[in-house]
Amino acid sequence: MKRINFDIDLSPEFLKTGIVVGALFFAWIASTYLKEATVRMGSQAVYGEQAIQSSAIISANAQKLVALSIVQSSTTAALPASVSNDQLIEDAFSLPEPVIETKEVEQKKVVTPTMDFFTRYNPRVSGITSNGAFINGHFYAIREPMLSLSVMGLNGQPINPVITKISTAGVSLDLGGAPLTLSFKSY
Repeated sequence: MKRINFDIDLSPEFLKTGIVVGALFFAWIASTYLKEATVRMGSQAVYGEQAIQSSAIISANAQKLVALSIVQSSTTAALPASVSNDQLIEDAFSLPEPVIETKEVEQKKVVTPTMDFFTRYNPRVSGITSNGAFINGHFYAIREPMLSLSVMGLNGQPINPVITKISTAGVSLDLGGAPLTLSFKSY
């Protein structure tokens, strides 16, 4: 038998190039494997996933659930364990008697025009001049009715606020005889 002798001399540049090519090849194989594993994981079953409810479950949930009442002993003396009353046990685990509610006189909340004005429009003064003010982005002159900010009065008639006075601290309004002040903060 003959021996084959390989005598290979590799230059350092060729060896570095081989290592870089091998590392790139390994990185390509790893990325391909990770992409395939990610795709496979996307189609696997997820445990704990909620299934579509059947009609039996929906109808069972639709029934009204009533909590049992908490019963306290009506006697302070301790009874011996041998004494039991079946009616007391039945009463403890039965549903409470329904309470018939009497009609109470409902009081209507009276919404004043001032409350309606502030809740509906949330007025903000963004600028003032000597003859008017910018409120919610619109300019209104002194003594000019603010038609876009009207509210309903207690008698059902529309009330339009009117600017009565302008100062550096704020804008004074008249809303159907009720004085209002909108503050102005300069920037």
